[in-house]
Amino acid sequence: MPGLRKVDRLRKLLLILPCHEQMDEVLDTKALTAQMDDPDGLVWARTDPRLCGPDRGEVLAELISETGAQALVVGGPGDRTHGAFWRQEARLAGITPDRVELVPLVDQCIHVTEDKEAARRRARIMLESALSRVDHGSEGMGKRVEAMQSVLVIGGGVAGMQAAWDLADFGRRVYLVERTDDLGGRAHKLSRTYPTQDCKPDGCCPQSCRDCMFTPRIDLVESHPLIEVMTETEVTDVQGGIGGYSVQVTGPEYSRMVEVGAVVLATGNQVFDPTGMTELLPGHPDVISFLELEELIDWQRKEDHAWEPLRRPSDGKVPKSIHFLQCVGSRDMHNGTIDCSLVCCTYAVGQAHDLKDMLPDATITIHYMDMRGPYRGFERHYLDAQEAGVLFSRGRVVQVQPDGDHLLLSYEDMDIGEPVTTEADLVVLAVGQLPAPGTEELSRMLGVPLDEDGYIGEDNTTYSLWDRRGVYVVGCAAGPRGIRYSVRDGREAALSIDAVLRRNQIELADNIAEVDDERCTGCGQCTEACEYDAVRLEERKDLRTGRRYRVAIVDPRRCWGCGNCHATCPSTAIRLSGFSDDQLVREIEIASGVER
Repeated sequence: MPGLRKVDRLRKLLLILPCHEQMDEVLDTKALTAQMDDPDGLVWARTDPRLCGPDRGEVLAELISETGAQALVVGGPGDRTHGAFWRQEARLAGITPDRVELVPLVDQCIHVTEDKEAARRRARIMLESALSRVDHGSEGMGKRVEAMQSVLVIGGGVAGMQAAWDLADFGRRVYLVERTDDLGGRAHKLSRTYPTQDCKPDGCCPQSCRDCMFTPRIDLVESHPLIEVMTETEVTDVQGGIGGYSVQVTGPEYSRMVEVGAVVLATGNQVFDPTGMTELLPGHPDVISFLELEELIDWQRKEDHAWEPLRRPSDGKVPKSIHFLQCVGSRDMHNGTIDCSLVCCTYAVGQAHDLKDMLPDATITIHYMDMRGPYRGFERHYLDAQEAGVLFSRGRVVQVQPDGDHLLLSYEDMDIGEPVTTEADLVVLAVGQLPAPGTEELSRMLGVPLDEDGYIGEDNTTYSLWDRRGVYVVGCAAGPRGIRYSVRDGREAALSIDAVLRRNQIELADNIAEVDDERCTGCGQCTEACEYDAVRLEERKDLRTGRRYRVAIVDPRRCWGCGNCHATCPSTAIRLSGFSDDQLVREIEIASGVER
């Protein structure tokens, strides 16, 4: 391997952050700073408690001005959680993002060993390696691309409709794609929202029906001149990336391409199918889900049936004993998901209270593991149901069996510590929530990762809009949400998209792969290695010889800088900013203590 190229060394500011409680105890922050400070070697090391406070941006600017630094190395937090902030602040102070390195001292020094001296040696090596990286790096490309001003919203539930409505109000053209035949999503199938049960501030309306409370209103979305609604339509192909997506949408009798600058992913989620939990007797006409109960309640509330009592599906009799089973497909290691689905307790309490008002003589019981209400107003909501006569029994129901005209429930009452058997006329399953069908395929087409639960992964969006990659995940596409938080997600996404697109140009990330055409053999291994469909092969023709050949092309809008193509390329034709051979070799030399 050829020797390292000669470099013009940069003036470097090294910040060692004392923010973590164990930084001083384990690494001795002040001593480490003194050891690393080397003005003769163009390294100015500093530590300052103000770097952990709200004024850290101003402190950073002062230190950069004082030292004349051309590069920044930050020791303490990791790049994934804090990289966006420090690069953004360094940019404002005149240092390009490619000359900013974050060294995860907390995760890779403090948390990996109890030997303080070993942790300090490791910290020094990692900091020296990072200082070398910025010296041996090359200035980033700083690419800017034109941004199209229209937006695609995938999913017509509350989050998607809110995002579409707000974007259209900002003056943007919006394409709203919904795979079913109407807008509203699962929320529009509900007869009420909880814990707020009155749709008017004065509480004069007893119904809280969806026609008044639904936000945003479907008719207003459908009639907005800047929103094109496409129902029974799905996304079938996506090309390009942030600022310039070409999206194929396909309906029953058409297929068309829409060109947009950003995508809102509002595909929602699906409820757990309890069919496999045979111990709960799914499929029995009187064992229903909370959505099926909504249909019964909605039917009973209609004007034609307003004075009729609610009846169970099997024989039309009025149920005298109704039992709600919580966490069906939630918080379960074997069925559905191990996570809480957030809204089930709130909704079950509301439905049980409604049923008690409709059927005052009925016994209504909620079987729960823990009552969880993440929304403001839940405690009052819960107490109101108790005062109305709804019973609460702590413990899982382990079996539901048919017993003549009734159902027989077996469960352990955790309050008395004994197994109990009781009769029921109607059983309601509070089923959990899982990622929507097609989520995995959409994540592949849009080049965004899934999290461990199968939902679309969310980046750290605290500090910077540049890392959003043009795909904004809202509502239940990112995990279980209630209506109010889904609506809020849609509003926040619209504000963020408008702020980015109004600049007309988008600055791409600096760690984007580039291909050396002269070295590329067109083998295609990079296209197979790329998880984000950012690399493709382009056929070209040599004008002198007429020979046809293939060359790999990287779409900078889709590239995540993961490095798979760089590591896979057998002809070393792909370069990734921040991971040059010079940088990697120098890091290895520092870590091994052997220099050539």
